[in-house]
Amino acid sequence: MTQSIVPIIAIDGPAAAGKGTLARRLAATLGLPYLDTGLLYRAVGRRVLDANGDPSDPATAEAASLSLQPPDLDRSDLRGPAADAAAASVASIPNVRIAALCDADERLFPGGVALVEKPQGHKPDTYFDLRKLLERKDIDAISIATPDYWHALMAIWGCQAGKDVYVEKPVSFTVV
Repeated sequence: MTQSIVPIIAIDGPAAAGKGTLARRLAATLGLPYLDTGLLYRAVGRRVLDANGDPSDPATAEAASLSLQPPDLDRSDLRGPAADAAAASVASIPNVRIAALCDADERLFPGGVALVEKPQGHKPDTYFDLRKLLERKDIDAISIATPDYWHALMAIWGCQAGKDVYVEKPVSFTVV
């Protein structure tokens, strides 16, 4: 049996920096599929609205997310006030809890903790060493947004620890 490996490329950068345009062009050039992850919240919200549901209801949003199909991401009504509001409601569902923050620069913890504590109502644990965080059985997923050179190793460690891993890193230093 032959198994093919499809590469996944994530592009990071500030808002409105052209990440989506770059990602679409890169995917087309390399012959890879392209997924606009920002549209996922919109598509879930739109499905909920279509069913006359409440986008802020976790069970309704979960059911909508499980029923998504590729054509749901191509709908022309995923942009606009109704879709924006529904997407924001879906994104704020409290089923996801930031349990911990990890950074090599411990001076950043007070600001990071405050950013989590205010909207989520709890103080996350802090870690200097990612390996210690990965030992926790109650953590299902990690999101990595580190300086260059560290993201790959952290992603590998996360996978080895059985965590779902989301990595935000640029595809290269220079894209021409």
